[in-house]
Amino acid sequence: MKGLGVWLLALLWLGAAGAAPIDEGAADKSARAKKFYEEGHFEEALQLYRQAQVEAPEEKSLNYNAGSALFKTGDYAGAAAEFDAATAGGDEGLKARAFYNLGNAHFQQQQYQQAVDAYRQALEHDWQDQEAKANLELALAKQQEQQQQQSQQGQEQDRQSQQGQQQGQQQRPQQRPQQDQQQQPQPQQGQQQEQQRGQEQDQQQQQQPQGQGRNQRTGQRNRMDREEAEQLLDAMRDREKQAQQRRQRGTQAYRGKDW
Repeated sequence: MKGLGVWLLALLWLGAAGAAPIDEGAADKSARAKKFYEEGHFEEALQLYRQAQVEAPEEKSLNYNAGSALFKTGDYAGAAAEFDAATAGGDEGLKARAFYNLGNAHFQQQQYQQAVDAYRQALEHDWQDQEAKANLELALAKQQEQQQQQSQQGQEQDRQSQQGQQQGQQQRPQQRPQQDQQQQPQPQQGQQQEQQRGQEQDQQQQQQPQGQGRNQRTGQRNRMDREEAEQLLDAMRDREKQAQQRRQRGTQAYRGKDW
């Protein structure tokens, strides 16, 4: 059973019956490459298949065998390219085997839709290929499983996204008052600064005339104080004279009294 392995063609002549044989050098290199391949030396086999392709570039069997060697080295993308090229020519048997191995190369890359298409193409060229049918069923099952996983991942991402949005909405009301409190002092400080500047301007305006008035009134007060002081001194002198006169009169009256 082929399973997910690959078929290898022994290239000694063209696949179509009655066709002229290929170049002897290409056939020799292909035969040596087949021996390396069967011994497990896939890199050496690939090199010889590449050399044979240079000598017989139109031979699709060489694409097929080069794809088989690439598949064994793990280069599934390169193998798929060679198998796809092999499906473009040759007999129905070669096309069927090329599509089968093309499906295997896509399957290894988890490209299940492409694998399904390739297996179906293989069955169109060889509808009795039971291994192609088995691999087609396996690829369909893997494709369905992959789609379910992708759907679950999409749902999980949507759920996480919704949770993130809800958490963001819950956090925003708690953060807004802090932002408002941080922003409020800014206009208040601006108003206070404007008020302070206005008060300073008013004080400056008030201080200038008041200072001049105080100087004028101070000079007037100084002059009035001297005049008042002289008047007070005169009044004190008068009161002192009157008091002396009263004391003298009192003394005289007392001394003159006969007890």
